[in-house]
Amino acid sequence: MQALRLETDHYSFNLLPWLGSDPKRIAYCSEAQLELGIGKVHGAKLIAKGQQREKDEVMALVRKSLLALCM
Repeated sequence: MQALRLETDHYSFNLLPWLGSDPKRIAYCSEAQLELGIGKVHGAKLIAKGQQREKDEVMALVRKSLLALCM
């Protein structure tokens, strides 16, 4: 089965409210920075990568729940 991913937002006016709406989200961005092996990076790119990590986590939980319903 092919992995499902939700697309990240592309514009900072969407990314920044996402980042500011939950204090835990900065951790997703920090993890993304480590994953990318980067020091300095464009802020919106880093935030988008952090958002992608959270969306991947949510999709994995949804998929797990749906599979559990089918069994």
